[in-house]
Amino acid sequence: MDLHFASPTDAIPRPESHQYVWVPSALVLELADGDDELIADLVAAFTADSRTRRTLMHQSLAAGQRDQLRTQAHALKGGAGQVGLTEFAGICQRIEHGALSAPLPELSARLAEMEAQLDLILPAMQRYLARM
Repeated sequence: MDLHFASPTDAIPRPESHQYVWVPSALVLELADGDDELIADLVAAFTADSRTRRTLMHQSLAAGQRDQLRTQAHALKGGAGQVGLTEFAGICQRIEHGALSAPLPELSARLAEMEAQLDLILPAMQRYLARM
């Protein structure tokens, strides 16, 4: 899977290390205006929020609380947009739009797709911060 901001995805594969690299989007860099601490704060907020929302989304799906699933997906989509994760935001949007009516197996598959992406994105973000 090719992951990169310039493409339709959110991280860049590094073939030599088999790790993914996250770089702030042009919008994030513009808003931060050279303030690395602000970028670190945005990443920390997204990391904490995404972990909490991931858990809540699983709980909502398991309990059949479709409206709660939709609410959590919507909020996670917004957080992803704030840090420039456009493809990830799209995955969240598909969960949000299907939450009320999509068959449960389809929602479960969308949630698995979201988690797979998040499992690549969060470590890549942490590696970026470690290099700052």
